[in-house]
Amino acid sequence: MAEQQQNGEDGGWLSGAWSLGQSIYNAAANTVNSVMGYDDLDVVDPTAGEATSGKEAAISEERAKAFSSYRDYLGKDITSLVILPVWIMQPFTMLQCMGELMEYTDLLDKAAVTEDPYERLAWVVGFTMGPFGTIERPWKPFNPILGETFEYGKPDRGMKYIAEQVSHHPPVGAGHGETELWTYDIVSAPKTKFLGNSVEVYPIGRTRIRLKPTGECAEKPADDPYGFTHFAHTLNSCEGGINPLPSDSRRRPDRALLELGNSSDSAVAKYNLEEMQRAERKEREKRGEKWQPRWFKPLPEDAGALRRWGGGPVLPGEYSNEECPQFEFTGEYLKLEQRPPSASEEEVQGEGFVPWSYPDIHAKLGKEAER
Repeated sequence: MAEQQQNGEDGGWLSGAWSLGQSIYNAAANTVNSVMGYDDLDVVDPTAGEATSGKEAAISEERAKAFSSYRDYLGKDITSLVILPVWIMQPFTMLQCMGELMEYTDLLDKAAVTEDPYERLAWVVGFTMGPFGTIERPWKPFNPILGETFEYGKPDRGMKYIAEQVSHHPPVGAGHGETELWTYDIVSAPKTKFLGNSVEVYPIGRTRIRLKPTGECAEKPADDPYGFTHFAHTLNSCEGGINPLPSDSRRRPDRALLELGNSSDSAVAKYNLEEMQRAERKEREKRGEKWQPRWFKPLPEDAGALRRWGGGPVLPGEYSNEECPQFEFTGEYLKLEQRPPSASEEEVQGEGFVPWSYPDIHAKLGKEAER
């Protein structure tokens, strides 16, 4: 009986320990998925195939159950189960991070008018290496809402840039910038893989730069808590007289509140936006409709010759369309009717954010804008 009692105590201890471990494991996994903004994570059981016996066999069985339970989350929208704390965020979105490269477009200007091919290559390499100065920022940017945009321009140089979140699961952002001298196209489709005790991040994407004449395809402010460069701060403002679209990242209330240091209200605003996005997805499924980006269009892998705005066949060394889908800039953004020349910071920061396809279903938004 003593032996049975001892076994019972061991069984209870094992059951309790593994129950606690499984809870911690699942919570950590949920947080990882939410942090990375990507739900389709592969799980690898590092103990699979090992021979065990006795108590080790019981532990192995419990461990297998834990992994089996965890696999149930794969492919599901588990972001609704965990609210990501805003204290690990920066008042930036991924679309704005993609736009930070626009700080160095003067290097492309020089490359476009340089006759020496080696010097031309050096200017282009310098342009692509520019953003690595921001790598010291450890904070996570906000995941863009489906249909969210970010635009930037340098009127004195005739430069325009537009980025759009063209897919939510998996997350994909597309961007296009151009002047009379060059065009710049980017698709960002990062992927992650959870390996049990670590996470692998794959910064998958496609970037194409075309120099039109040839046809060839910063210091940080000492008191800035996020390590933003001076240029990064301009991406959060209306500098240059721009009047952002209703879907622009600068209008996001959670981002604007975090920039002001109000993390509590930022967390509430972030949760509300995520709930609205889920409501949009359900409404889209209910209507049997498919999401269509506004400023970009998906292209098949056999798209033919290189196109004016970044589309075309997969080039040597690029990711396949399955790994990184192609999105071509439609050019419609350049045809927009002239908007009011400028807007005040008070009119933009956290105000009038409407990336929605069905604004009528969001009572808090009313009908202030149609997509």
